[in-house]
Order: sequence, then C-alpha cells, then structure tokens
Amino acid sequence: MSLTVEKLQPQDKEGVRELLVKSYLQYQGSYTDPNFWEKYLADIKGAVEDPEVEEIFVAKYNGEIVGSASLYASSDTAYKGSQYGVNYTLLRYLAVSPNHRGLGIARSLLEVGIHYTYEKDEEYMYLFTGEIMTSAIRLYEKFGFERDAEIELNLKPNTRCYRIPSNVLVLEI
Repeated sequence: MSLTVEKLQPQDKEGVRELLVKSYLQYQGSYTDPNFWEKYLADIKGAVEDPEVEEIFVAKYNGEIVGSASLYASSDTAYKGSQYGVNYTLLRYLAVSPNHRGLGIARSLLEVGIHYTYEKDEEYMYLFTGEIMTSAIRLYEKFGFERDAEIELNLKPNTRCYRIPSNVLVLEI
C-alpha cells in the first residue's frame, strides 16, 4: 500500500470535491428537511474553494485521491458567523472514499491534522460531528478524542464537539 498525505494542489480540487460528495452522500437519508441537505451539500461542494480554510490535506492511495481533511483557524472561520467559541484549529470535512475505508486513511489524516496543530503551538485540535455519524464518532473516541461538553452547549442539537491534545502521538499496537 502506498498512502501519501499532502497539501491540496490546484489540480486536485475537483477530485477532492467529488470525494467529499461521495463520502457524505450516505447521510442524505438521515436529514428529514431536504432544504437542509441541499444547503449542506452546497457547503460540501464549496469546501475546496473556501477562503477561510487554513489548509486542506489530501490522502492518495497509489496516486488516487481517497481522503481529505480541511483545517480552519477556529470555529468562527469554519462556521461563518458562529458563536461556538473554539479558538483552536478545527478539523472539518474529514472524508474517505467509501471504497477505501478501513485502510487507516482517516487515521493518517487525523495524525497530520494533530501534527499541524502542534506545529502552530496550539494546545488542542477540535472537531464537530453529527450524532448520525456513528462510525466517525467511534473512530474519534478510539483515537483518543474527548467530548467538550461546555462547547456542546453552544452547538445545534444532535451535534457533538470533540478535542484532542496536540501533543499526543497515537500509536496503534
């Protein structure tokens, strides 16, 4: 297996956009309000062009785009105009190709995000996730992310907030 993680290059934007849509389509049926889903899908499609994103990392398996993760400076930049109160790096739009799950791609992207946060000399990396994203939640908790109940009070219903110290090196034995 040849897996690499690198910063987004202009020629990879369309491939990452397609990956994001494929990765998140599984949740479409979980949203009862079709207007909400359409807005969410538009946000997903626009993620690679978001001027507020600090960095997008792309995972490639034998040269094929199979994963991505976007990092923002704070919750305010990740969620325009929000009052969520996270002033640390926030990971958003973690995506892995449905055909390549279980290969450690999400884990690699999380590790790169944590290292990025550490290099910025920040104490934590944060992320928000919906309760419907049960596989992602299991991954985050297994990885060592902990819920931040204080921040969750500011979030929309059915949304969880997780954080992990940036000085943690997670080794799988």
